[in-house]
Amino acid sequence: MRLLSSSATAFIKRAYPVFFFGLPTILLIAFSSAGGWLPQALLFVPVIALLVLVVCWLSIWDVVDEVVDEGDRLLIRKGQVKDCVLLANVIFIEVTRNKNPTRLKLHLAVPGRLGQKIVFIPQGTQWIPFARHPLAKELETRIDSLKKEPRPK
Repeated sequence: MRLLSSSATAFIKRAYPVFFFGLPTILLIAFSSAGGWLPQALLFVPVIALLVLVVCWLSIWDVVDEVVDEGDRLLIRKGQVKDCVLLANVIFIEVTRNKNPTRLKLHLAVPGRLGQKIVFIPQGTQWIPFARHPLAKELETRIDSLKKEPRPK
């Protein structure tokens, strides 16, 4: 058994929203203490809060909490929901490099309890500009070998 997901996932999923929702709140307090309510502040803070909500929805809230490698399968946990995904069920692996931290998205042939796409932050996240992510490459190799194995009849 090997943990594939970053141990910082839980922190990231909780700290980002607190920080980014706290920032508009601090700005609202600063605007109000600087001499009353400004019309710009009443417009600015809700717009920032909405943008933060969209960013969190697109980048953080779909990330699973834990991915554990068990050879030919992955054990996945998101909150109280646990699922077991066979590597042979993975169609392809997408690496999202334009977000920090890097995310791996597993596209499944048959949806599991957590849906058809499993997104996680890999351990040892590194930015390699023109090469395939090492974990994605390793998983793809293992998936290909599992799919080529003859199945017992």
